[in-house]
Parts: sequence; C-alpha cells; structure tokens
Amino acid sequence: GLWPLICGGCTVAASVALLFFCRRIEHPEKFTRNGWAVGVGIASLAAFAALMPLLGFEIPLLLLLFLWLKVLGRESWRTSILVAIGTTAGFYVLFILGLKLTIPHLI
Repeated sequence: GLWPLICGGCTVAASVALLFFCRRIEHPEKFTRNGWAVGVGIASLAAFAALMPLLGFEIPLLLLLFLWLKVLGRESWRTSILVAIGTTAGFYVLFILGLKLTIPHLI
C-alpha cells in the first residue's frame, strides 16, 4: 500500500503545483477531426475487457492490436498482421508459459 500512496501523493502535489503556477496556457491543443480515435481506443479497450473472460486473452488481444495498428495507426496490412500476431505470441510466452499467470486463455 505504500507505493500507491506515494504515487497518489505525487499526483496530488503535481496537480496543486499546476493549479497555482500554470494559470495561463498559451496554445492549448484544439479538437480536430482526429478526435474520434480517442473514442475508438476507449471503446476497443472496453470490448477487450468484456471479451477476455469469455474468449481468453489471445483473440481479443489480437483484434485489439490489429485495430490499433491498422485503423488508428494507419499501418500496412502486412505490418498490422505480423505485429499483432507476434505481440500476442510474445505475451502468451511471457504471461502464460513464463510467469504462469492464471489469466483466461484458450491454448
């Protein structure tokens, strides 16, 4: 419990400092047409969290990574497919085989 307390205290201290010392922001970031990407990212994470207990982590993670790479990142089909498959396989090796975590998985 000490580490979360330290992180929370630092966050509160930084927020108070920003409140008092950064009263005027000269060039705030404007909302543009690319703001839809934030909504897609949040919705995809919610779908990932909802599907993981039902399907395991492999299929939802593969779909999430592909969506983020292809749609949000505008990567090529080949790059999106290879990185999504490679990352999912790497996470499987790390979390299931290496660390032996008890997260839902298919294989």
